[in-house]
Amino acid sequence: MTDEPLPSPQAPNNAASPWTGTGLESFAVANQSLSPSGGGLARALDPADIFRILNRWKLVILAAAILGPLLALGLSLTLTPLFVSTAQIQINQEDAVTIKGADAGRPVMINNTEFLATQMGLLNSRDLAERVVDAQRLANNPEYATQGANAAVRHDQATQQLRGQVSIEAVRNSRLVDISVTSPNASMSALLANSYAEQFIASNLDREFQATAYQRKFLEDRIASTRTKLEDSERQVVAYAANQGIIELGSDEKGTARQSLEVANLVTLNNALAQARSDRIAAEQRAMQSRGGQATTEANSNPVLQELLKKRADAQAEYDSKLAIFLPDLPAMIALKEQIASLDKNIARARGSMTSASNLDYQGAIARERELQDRVDALKSKVLDLRSRSIQYTILQRDVDTNRALYDALLQNYKEVGVTGGLGSNKVAIVDKALPAKGQVSPHVFTNVILGLLLGLFVGLVGVFLLEFIDDTIKSPEDVRSKLHMSLLGVLPASNDDESFLESLLDPKSDLIEAAHSLRTTLQFTTAHGIPRTLLVSSSRPGEGKSSVALSLAVSLAKLGRKVLIIDADIRKPSFYVGDISRNDTLGLSNVLNGEQKLSGVARKSEIENLSVVPSGPSVPNPAALLSDSLFAALLDEAKRQYDYVIVDGPPVVGLADAPLMGSVVEGAILVVESAGPHRSAILAAASRLLASKTPLLGAVLNKFESQKLGYGSGYGYNYSYDYGGAARSTEQDPDRKIVLVK
Repeated sequence: MTDEPLPSPQAPNNAASPWTGTGLESFAVANQSLSPSGGGLARALDPADIFRILNRWKLVILAAAILGPLLALGLSLTLTPLFVSTAQIQINQEDAVTIKGADAGRPVMINNTEFLATQMGLLNSRDLAERVVDAQRLANNPEYATQGANAAVRHDQATQQLRGQVSIEAVRNSRLVDISVTSPNASMSALLANSYAEQFIASNLDREFQATAYQRKFLEDRIASTRTKLEDSERQVVAYAANQGIIELGSDEKGTARQSLEVANLVTLNNALAQARSDRIAAEQRAMQSRGGQATTEANSNPVLQELLKKRADAQAEYDSKLAIFLPDLPAMIALKEQIASLDKNIARARGSMTSASNLDYQGAIARERELQDRVDALKSKVLDLRSRSIQYTILQRDVDTNRALYDALLQNYKEVGVTGGLGSNKVAIVDKALPAKGQVSPHVFTNVILGLLLGLFVGLVGVFLLEFIDDTIKSPEDVRSKLHMSLLGVLPASNDDESFLESLLDPKSDLIEAAHSLRTTLQFTTAHGIPRTLLVSSSRPGEGKSSVALSLAVSLAKLGRKVLIIDADIRKPSFYVGDISRNDTLGLSNVLNGEQKLSGVARKSEIENLSVVPSGPSVPNPAALLSDSLFAALLDEAKRQYDYVIVDGPPVVGLADAPLMGSVVEGAILVVESAGPHRSAILAAASRLLASKTPLLGAVLNKFESQKLGYGSGYGYNYSYDYGGAARSTEQDPDRKIVLVK
């Protein structure tokens, strides 16, 4: 940067605000709603911030990335190797068992999901684990139980440990279930997995046997009670039948209906009556035919009558044949004629006999019909009376039939259970037996190291970002704007010691003097007439480098040929010395404020051309009392007549009244902020005090800025075309510099 000329010093224009164009109006408004204790989390991160944070904390992140895998590796090496063996079983569907027969029950299919869930619950049950413990004698195994304890405690310990080693998992969309056992011994894992499958099958068979045993006991009780009921109902039927005179002839072909004696007689007589009525009708028809001369069936079937009719037909045929040849008067013809007449008489007599017989048959049929009808009518009355007396008998007989059917069904079911109950029905089968694992399943050293690396990176990143956001110090130029809402006037890099600091100020190509030139240029635009002629430089606390900033600005102005005066107004802790630094008896500001000296008597020319200094002078008990007098304002007026610019190196703001008193009489004030130094609340408190005292606060200067240490690489955007990152920070953190300008 070239040293451009500055405008000629002018008197301050009271009509123009000293904050015009500085952005301090917005700070003043924002500061009214800002709490000094507010954090710095309001500003969102952008990619540049992320890169800066990562660059600043890269060593911490790298350490976390290295420590994570090392810890994971160490933990993996200390863990006991574990081996997994898996046995696979098939669980078939099961039907619900119901008693068949009288209940007419149908087998009900259990829902697949519920059935498999039930089986999974049985596999995870404590009872099955105890069976495996007993089968493999794990209670006597030192790896599963403390051998010094009693049997119950050892058994419980082994069961708990075994249940923790077993994993049951159903294969999706199938009836297969995997039984996995994880233990430090590969052979033991396989043995226990197979034992789990075998004991599960055995437990299923035991449950089947117990279920059939319960069925047998249930059926035995029901059969005994049903037999008793059947016997009682049969006795009641027999007793009632004997009392009512009901005699049964047995059952029909279906084995269900029974007939009494009266009903059987009525059926027989009714059948006979029907037959007699049929015979009477047939006899009546024959008799009527006989009386009408009609041929009847009996006539046609009578051999005597048929023989006579045949002879007459033959004789008549012979007579008719001879009549054609001979005369009727011939003896042979007359004899043949007489023979025909004799045959007619015999036929008539035969037919008469048959008519008499038909009449007799008809009369007999009528008599039989009447007799049978009378007997049927008599039996009907008896049967109707029996029917009324058989209602209760039917009820009792129905009870007997019901009890007998129930008894037969129970007896049949009992026989079936007796045949198949002892065998049981196995619903579980082993598909694959477990084999000893060839490799350990845990710990996975490589996987754990990768997870440790990822976890270390995650913890490191989260930690640094958390520390970054918890830390509300002002570290970067962006923090000045976003956290303090103040105008950034300039950024000064850190320097190593006093000697290099002074050398850098005198070196026209140094980063420090270039930063001072940039600050000087910015101050030209803070007021209407350019750089304020009287300027207060202060900070929120000691050690932030306000004296260094004041000297840097003074040297920058002096190099332009302007007469510059530095007033060391920090009487309690001065920074500028004349002569021996161990002595502070030189005349200075305190003598002028006491009225003992004039400005010309205490101002000393420094070794830097155009730069003079007024030391603080001897310490006084109450510096604030001196500053409250109008002598300090008069001192500034006198200094402005002799010098182009007066820079007041004031004391810190917080805790002291000096800086606000000085700020009320200067044309402008600068608040120096140490990078990564005080907290935001302290800086806001200092700015608030200055504003409350009507101090024309121009903005803030970020001092001791280390771009590379804070993650801002060269050319990252905060070097203002200069490399500020190469300077090292001063080892003196708290005290301001003690600068000897005049020897």
